[in-house]
Amino acid sequence: MKNFFFSERGKTYLLCEYLKKERSTYDIAAEHRSYANLVRRALLHHDIPVRNKSEAQQAALKAGRNTHPTEGRTRSPEERHKIGEGVSRARRRGTVVEPPSSHTSARGPS
Repeated sequence: MKNFFFSERGKTYLLCEYLKKERSTYDIAAEHRSYANLVRRALLHHDIPVRNKSEAQQAALKAGRNTHPTEGRTRSPEERHKIGEGVSRARRRGTVVEPPSSHTSARGPS
């Protein structure tokens, strides 16, 4: 028997719940006594775009399901120093991607 999520009714349900209501795959699966990866596979089956981790976290914060892990928290000077050292090492290895510069030089973008 075909799983509900893979049917046309399931597609309509997923479009409403996942895209319009921004529910998580975990929430949808729990409601149907299923598992999140099945919901994820059904989304892919129906060509419904799946959120990446950042988008999923933003949706969870917006809905109040999670709290921001560092918001309102102050870091000690030792913590800031360790973070700076880690970023510095990553830059030397070339594993940090720098954000694009918001300004250009007189010669134009480099």
